[in-house]
Amino acid sequence: MSRKRFSQKESALETLRLDYTDLNQDEFVIKIGVSRTTYQRWIREDKEPRLTPSQITNICSICKISFNTFFESLGLDISEVPKK
Repeated sequence: MSRKRFSQKESALETLRLDYTDLNQDEFVIKIGVSRTTYQRWIREDKEPRLTPSQITNICSICKISFNTFFESLGLDISEVPKK
């Protein structure tokens, strides 16, 4: 399926949505539990999202990715985080 990509640098969340789902932005924001305005501000301004644990869980579930993949896609080094 051909997906429209931004010509400028994409945000990590938008990259996850495009790479791992077939959802449009409206469907994605409803499923993760944020407003469309908030999501668009995050991706437009490449702001670091302030996600709740349940929203992170929703994103991982929707995208069918691990928590490690999610955090790495945001550019966070979690190698020092204890496994327990």
